[in-house]
Amino acid sequence: MVGWGPGSANVAFRRPNAKERSSIELSPRRRCIVATPAGDGTWTCVLSTTGAYWCPPLHEPTGPPLTENATLDRRGVLELDSPLSGTHPPPPLRWQRYPRVDGYIDPWTSSGKLRPGLRFKGDGQGRCFLAAETAARSAVSCLQGVMRSDACFPQRRPWRRGDLAACSFGPGSTTFTRWVITQPGSISR
Repeated sequence: MVGWGPGSANVAFRRPNAKERSSIELSPRRRCIVATPAGDGTWTCVLSTTGAYWCPPLHEPTGPPLTENATLDRRGVLELDSPLSGTHPPPPLRWQRYPRVDGYIDPWTSSGKLRPGLRFKGDGQGRCFLAAETAARSAVSCLQGVMRSDACFPQRRPWRRGDLAACSFGPGSTTFTRWVITQPGSISR
């Protein structure tokens, strides 16, 4: 949960409430949900298939008021006040060996090469820009028609027309879309 600490949190195995299901389109099945404070409610973060938590890039609260049972440190490490019944610490995940930026794998080496073990699946092209609701604060959003990728990492900065970006499939994903930037732009954060 890099970028979400320090602060209080709530961890629970539960079904998402109606607002969480409608705001972030969650299924009604029970799952591990981490909630962090947001105004009069909370932001709802869920465990993704990669084993990383995904928190939607929204501005309004998505969940109920916070009932604290955990804390996040400044690095985003989550620590429960006491263990939840029937749980155990997970083994280290394959993607945790890679450097991460705001919870997403940093795909590029310092020389601008895709890190070993990461792969591209699919191609995209279009305008890339900074946006307030980008999934990772260090990433850019890239747009092709109505398709938008919100966690794209340009191969170099500042990026220019024709440069390459790697757009993540999600937190902890080792797969990226190969994105050709057709027009750089900016929207203030």
